[in-house]
Amino acid sequence: MTNPDSVTAPTLPEWAAIPAYRKLWLVGSINALGVAVAFLNVLASLVFLLPGLILLWMGPVYKRKKGAVVVHRVRDKITFCIILVIALGWNLMRQGAGGELGMTASLPACESRTAQSHLKEAVKNSPAGRRMKLEIQEVVSASLTKNSWAWNSAEAVVKDQNGQVVSHLCEAETITNAGKRTVLYSISWVDQTKGRWYIEARF
Repeated sequence: MTNPDSVTAPTLPEWAAIPAYRKLWLVGSINALGVAVAFLNVLASLVFLLPGLILLWMGPVYKRKKGAVVVHRVRDKITFCIILVIALGWNLMRQGAGGELGMTASLPACESRTAQSHLKEAVKNSPAGRRMKLEIQEVVSASLTKNSWAWNSAEAVVKDQNGQVVSHLCEAETITNAGKRTVLYSISWVDQTKGRWYIEARF
């Protein structure tokens, strides 16, 4: 049984006669550069990925294996495209959260699962929480606080002079390992351009 990926077929051209744009080293380099740029900016990566994918699929792509000319397999092209879609999707979500695509990152809502998960960690790992060995077992309800005065604020949604939201002041009714407890917490920006925020809990 022969292996079509390692045997030189009689109809295959000589390596020197193959145009550079039909050789894997060039096509692969263009696509690899596009993938690398995608980690910085997905839109910018399309400058390389679009022509790279066109070259990849517009016809046969050749490579040399053990000195013989072989055709790059279709299944390898498909595998690359699947990996590319996953990589672009991941980078698009990551950069979207950080505002790198011109989007404005937003703070999690008080009642969001993300905020509740971080609240549990904030209470557990706070100095008072460690001292009391306090852990939140369940968040029964969560919302913007009606006691914003506890944070020396007139409103539960704190904005800067440009009208941009910088903090959510929240409160949650929780069930802890020490019984029911109301927890006040704030969700504030560390770096909005990178989508970084933190939670401070008071209980």
